[in-house]
Amino acid sequence: GRSGHSRPRVVKNKIPVVIGKTAEEAANVFRNKAKQTESAIYFTENSNVTSLQSDLKGDYQEENMRTVHLAVNILKEKGYAISEKNTMDGVLNISKNTGIMGRWQKIGEQPLVVCDMCHNAAGVAYIVEQIKKVKYNNLHIVWGCVNDKAIDDLLVQLPKEADYYFCKADIPRGLSTELLQSQAAKYRLIGKKYATVKMAFEAAKKNAKSNDFIFVGGSAFVIAEIL
Repeated sequence: GRSGHSRPRVVKNKIPVVIGKTAEEAANVFRNKAKQTESAIYFTENSNVTSLQSDLKGDYQEENMRTVHLAVNILKEKGYAISEKNTMDGVLNISKNTGIMGRWQKIGEQPLVVCDMCHNAAGVAYIVEQIKKVKYNNLHIVWGCVNDKAIDDLLVQLPKEADYYFCKADIPRGLSTELLQSQAAKYRLIGKKYATVKMAFEAAKKNAKSNDFIFVGGSAFVIAEIL
């Protein structure tokens, strides 16, 4: 660029690169880039590494933890002194060590309350599969989005049998509850709108019975206001 600074590169010259689950089209891009930089490339899907138990829950973390395990094994091969205890201490304390919160995080029981950030359509697809595995009588979903997302791609996947509590995070980018509610109605997602995230969450907790399930999702900013 004109500033004289080069852009940061994900694949660096002669540095090994580890790729988790990816589409074949993207895999070819990585292979070509790795060839240019003379970098050894490893794909988790082509390896026989096992997953690692982590404090980040959700089935979609299985592939992430396999990728971590593969990366650790490669580092060991390169001579890094990483013990099994080092590895386990790391993956069992990710939230504590990094500050990452809201990844299928259980924050209440009777009723069960779980939150998870859904950044894109693929993320929502994972979440919907996770919800299907939970046993509950009634489903309550507290949901808010930012206004720069293709929200139709998210809303079309959400469960229609849930009671929705539409809200807006206290940020300029938050999508208005009026627009969110009207967009959701197109996909038969029915619920009330609330002035704040906390009001929506409190309403869900008030309405939910002990054997119900409350899921809080959408924007990370929504989750941040209840954690």
